[in-house]
Amino acid sequence: MTIIVNWFGPYEENEINRRTPDNPRLHLIFGRRYDDEFDKLYYAGICDDQTLRKRASTVFSRKYYRAEIPYASPELGDVSELVETTLAKVWRVHFTEKKAGFHIGEKLLSIVMHWYKPDRYSLKKRPQMLGELPNFLLWNGSHWQTGTI
Repeated sequence: MTIIVNWFGPYEENEINRRTPDNPRLHLIFGRRYDDEFDKLYYAGICDDQTLRKRASTVFSRKYYRAEIPYASPELGDVSELVETTLAKVWRVHFTEKKAGFHIGEKLLSIVMHWYKPDRYSLKKRPQMLGELPNFLLWNGSHWQTGTI
């Protein structure tokens, strides 16, 4: 199974509230805390806008990204939870005990991520804060492989 994830951003806080309805979606929050030298990923998960603001309250110079999963077929159901858990584990972002117990299983899975500006034009050069994150993830049934395309 291959899942395509289109990330749109970065958005400022006032833009993210304006652009999308208040329903649970897959989000990323980048920023820094007082002791950080550079922006880094602080949150990857599914939440509504109110929860998103709460999670971002300890992070300064925040940048938000929202995900769209364009080709999810009906037989796959909602793959957002699968993508959320995968990103949290592979990118080593804090996740709950419920997510820690999530098992992908023996099936093959690949997740390909594309990064876009808010105006839906592709980013020609990835921002520094995205530089360390792979945009291709492959689960071969027992091990993760990652890369940047």
